[in-house]
Amino acid sequence: MSFKKDLENARKKVLALDSNIADTPNGKIEYLRSGKGVLILVSHGMTGGIDQGLGMVDNLIGHKYDIICVSRFGYLKTPLPEDASPKAQADVYAHLLDHLGIDSVVIYGNSAGGTSAIRFALQYPERCNGLILHSSNVPGILAPSPPKILMKIVFGSNVIYWLLTTFFIKIMMSMFVSASLKKRLTKQQYVHVKDVFRSSLPVNLRTKGILNDGYVSNPDINAGYPFHEIQVPTLIIHAMDDPVAKFPGAQELADKIPKATFLPFETGGHLTLGHEDEIKKVIADFVSTIADNKS
Repeated sequence: MSFKKDLENARKKVLALDSNIADTPNGKIEYLRSGKGVLILVSHGMTGGIDQGLGMVDNLIGHKYDIICVSRFGYLKTPLPEDASPKAQADVYAHLLDHLGIDSVVIYGNSAGGTSAIRFALQYPERCNGLILHSSNVPGILAPSPPKILMKIVFGSNVIYWLLTTFFIKIMMSMFVSASLKKRLTKQQYVHVKDVFRSSLPVNLRTKGILNDGYVSNPDINAGYPFHEIQVPTLIIHAMDDPVAKFPGAQELADKIPKATFLPFETGGHLTLGHEDEIKKVIADFVSTIADNKS
C-alpha cells in the first residue's frame, strides 16, 4: 500500500471527470450531464462530489436516465459561498436548470444531499417532478459532530485520511455500518465499503463542503421545515439500522409528506448494502410512474 500512489490515482480520476461549470446568480456549480431519458438531478452526500454522484448512478440508480450530477457547495470545483445553506443550494439547482434550459427534474438526495433536495421540492414544486430520498439526512437528534478542529485535521489532510481509511478502516466503517451488520458483511461488501471511503480522496478538495455539511447543512433539517407542504411524489429509501441518519426521522418524513412512498429495510446500514438491485427497480418504477403521469 502506497499513499503517494493511491493519492496520484485519485487525483487522476478527479482530473479525468468531464465536468462543466455553470455561473449562476448564487455562485458557480460544477456539474456533469450524461445519458438519455427522464431527467434526474443527483445531490450527493458528505465527502462527495460529482464522482460520488456517478458512483450512486452505477450502484443504485441505474443508467437509463438523463443524469445531472453536481458537486454541492464546497466540493471539488464548486466553491463555498458566504451563504452555503440548503436553501441557497436549492436556489443554485434551479439556476443550473435555467443554465441548461431545463424546466423540471426528479431530484435524488443522498445522505447530507437530502437536505437541499428537500429544500428544492419545497421552494420549486413546479420544477420538481419527484423527490427521492435515499439514506437522507432526516429530522431528529443528530449524531454530535466532533470539534471542528478535529474535523479539519481528519478531513483536511490527505495523508491522515488515507491512514485512517487504510489501517483503521474497521473503526471508520462504524460511521456507515451497524455493529451487527459489520459481522455479516460479505467479502465483496467489505471491499465496497472500503472503496466508498477511499473514493473521497483527494479529501482536501472536499474539506469545505464536509465542514459545511457537518455544522450548517445537516443541522438545518431541524429548523422547522414544513414537510407537510411537499406536494410532489416522494420515494423514501432507508434502513432501520442506519447508524448515521436515524430511522425514526425517515419514518417522520414518510408520515408527514403527503405523497410519500416508503421503502424501509431491516438491515443495510447507511449504504443500504445488499439491496442494490431492489432499489434500482423501485426507483425505475417510481420514475416511470412520474413520466407516465406527465405524458
